Amino acid sequence: MKVSYSWLKKFVEFDSDSDWLSHNLTMAGLEVDACEKIKNKNGQEDTVLEIGLTPNRSDCLSIMGVAREISALTGNPLKKLDFEIQESDVPVKELTSVTLEEPEMCPRYVGRVISNVKVGPSPVWLMEYLESIGQRTINNVVDVTNFVMFELGHPMHAFDYNLLEENRIVVRKARQGETFEAIDRTQCRLHEEVLVIADANKAVALAGIMGGLTSEVNENTGTVLLECAYFDPALVRKTSKEYKIHSESSHRFERGTDPNQLERVIDYAASLISELSGGKVAKGRIDKFPTPVPNAEINLRVERTNKILGGNIKAEEIQGYLERLGFVVSTVDANTFNVSVPTFRTDITREIDLIEEIARLNGYNKIQPTLPMCSIAEAEQSNLSLFNQKVKEIFSGFGFQEIITYSFLNKESFDYLQLPEGDRLRNCVSIINPISQEMDVLRTTLIPSTLETIARNINAGIFDLMFFEVGKVFQDKGAGQLPMEEVHLVAAVTEKVKDDLWNTKDSTRDFFSIKGVLQAFGERIHAEPWETEPRGYPFFASGSSVCLNAKRKQIGTMGEIHPRVIDFYKITQKVFLFELNLSAFHTGLIPTPTFEPVPRYPSTLRDIAIVVGKTVKTKEIVDAIQDMGGDTLREVSIFDQFEGGNIPEDQKSLAYSLVFRSNSGTLTDEEVDGLQQKILDGLGKKFNARLR
Repeated sequence: MKVSYSWLKKFVEFDSDSDWLSHNLTMAGLEVDACEKIKNKNGQEDTVLEIGLTPNRSDCLSIMGVAREISALTGNPLKKLDFEIQESDVPVKELTSVTLEEPEMCPRYVGRVISNVKVGPSPVWLMEYLESIGQRTINNVVDVTNFVMFELGHPMHAFDYNLLEENRIVVRKARQGETFEAIDRTQCRLHEEVLVIADANKAVALAGIMGGLTSEVNENTGTVLLECAYFDPALVRKTSKEYKIHSESSHRFERGTDPNQLERVIDYAASLISELSGGKVAKGRIDKFPTPVPNAEINLRVERTNKILGGNIKAEEIQGYLERLGFVVSTVDANTFNVSVPTFRTDITREIDLIEEIARLNGYNKIQPTLPMCSIAEAEQSNLSLFNQKVKEIFSGFGFQEIITYSFLNKESFDYLQLPEGDRLRNCVSIINPISQEMDVLRTTLIPSTLETIARNINAGIFDLMFFEVGKVFQDKGAGQLPMEEVHLVAAVTEKVKDDLWNTKDSTRDFFSIKGVLQAFGERIHAEPWETEPRGYPFFASGSSVCLNAKRKQIGTMGEIHPRVIDFYKITQKVFLFELNLSAFHTGLIPTPTFEPVPRYPSTLRDIAIVVGKTVKTKEIVDAIQDMGGDTLREVSIFDQFEGGNIPEDQKSLAYSLVFRSNSGTLTDEEVDGLQQKILDGLGKKFNARLR
């Protein structure tokens, strides 16, 4: 916003020192970006300031607004705008009419008619004012509308009355596909969400932005219809951006203007046009204002003001500052003022806004720097959050690296996993505005993002990979319901292990590598032993996957990734992983740990190797051994499986380690031999097992 000293002094007296004015305006929050000395047409010197305004200070997009700030800073009174308007005997309502179809988009519309105008060059004084702030002059009618806009801050527009069909105005939405040509010759194809100013047939202006070429004032204009309106700022901003038309008018309407000063603005402009063009102003105005806009009423506490600013400003000083800014202040009690905020201050809506105004005028330099007084408390974490953190610590201790991936997936990921139509994992939540087409749904499983991460690392030449992630998955629950959210854990290892320079023997990982990690994890979190049930999944290799259950509830899956899935992700080695539902663990699958004293008596270790049919499940044998061993049998673990050699084709050899211990005394060899034989006899009867 450019302002000249000569124009400002029309409304307020101040010291002519440009450094003083620049400094004080800047201290008050109106940053002065430049200061320039110029000469007018008569050779007289003038000073022009360029003020950088933040979008909230729309009240200073005018000479009057800046003058009001100078008045508040200096205490010098703001001069009133004095003018007289001479009206003819012809009522304006006999000449034109205004139909306001969209009062929400245009809350107020005021019009006047000036007849017998003679369009020509503007007088020197008017040209000097406009040229001092870098504006070109056009003619005496258009220059007046610009002059009043820059002086009072409210845009207006002059139509050629005789070029309006039926000589009337309709404020309406544009028709779908309606065309409009602006004064700057921009061609626009409009739609029904655009507000236009129209005559009886066609659009003659984009509301709040720019007038049309068909009704432009020219040298043949004899009668002018003068418009002064208030438009919804959001609407003007949207239309201006859509059609890429930015004007001085849209710049002000976008930031908010004063709907309650339209009478003064249009009367002032009409009086100047009449004076400069010899025209006659029709009697009265057409004023469509269905819902008047009241001043904001805000209570301001003196004690609160001083507490915020850290000072001791007297109530009389506070009242004086606010009244200098044009606010109406009345006393509620000894500590409270009621402040009526004029509608030209669109940025003042709360008590804290008034306190900021007082700080500006009192001086920011008077605010004493102090350290904030506050207590810092550690943020509380939920039990689930603490459990998730513990899981991360465990896997970091296992040597895994944590990965963090997006919660978004490409729908094609479900095809990569070979999921059939109707699979539960395809029940995903679609994103209305995805950041890319490759991330258009919320994930239902952590497996795809884990495989993508593995593929990227392998492409980078890193082959020995151990990754884990703890993250949320989502499933759609239907229209009108929030999606289901669960926290899952995925852990994955690749087949290859980093080469050992001291050991040339090949070393690889397999299904049992990831199974061992799962068992170790269960021990660390004191989880009850879960059941593994062989089950096929489309994304796991045939015969190399299991379902993980706890208390008859599925809690996860584990297996080797299917070769076709590996090919989809362009991974060059086998991948083994498991995915667990951590939310299920947290809601009752982890028992409270109990303390057991250190054993007083030693343990006895025995190993047995048995031959059974291939169809017999290892877990069935472990459960049977535990039942037959009773309380004395403390641990059972398998350590070897062998097929081939002297073992028949339909059978396999399984080796188990058994730990015996009694709480009442040291077990003798005879007692342990008896328990071992009991177990072997039981296995023989139940599974037709024989000792190898």
